[in-house]
Amino acid sequence: MDVATDLLSLLLFATGTATLVMSKKRRHERTNKSGVERFPSFWARLRGRSMDHLLAGLSVIFLAVGTITLAWSHFDSWGWVVVAPVCVLMLYLLLGT
Repeated sequence: MDVATDLLSLLLFATGTATLVMSKKRRHERTNKSGVERFPSFWARLRGRSMDHLLAGLSVIFLAVGTITLAWSHFDSWGWVVVAPVCVLMLYLLLGT
């Protein structure tokens, strides 16, 4: 077990969680008392929603990379449970249907 890899994985988890919370917070701040999002213009809506989706996508990527890194680091004990389905999915994507 490498401590540096574990710390990197925890940093990726923290970054992914922070970006997910930031994405949800941005949406919450735009809603009024009725729960409807308010934008000053169409372009502001486009920018705001795009940024929210970008942050949510980045959070998924950070969390996935953190999980795979941690699982690969602990492959001998429990990591194979996480890595095996990922390898099967990648093989399916590479070979096609």
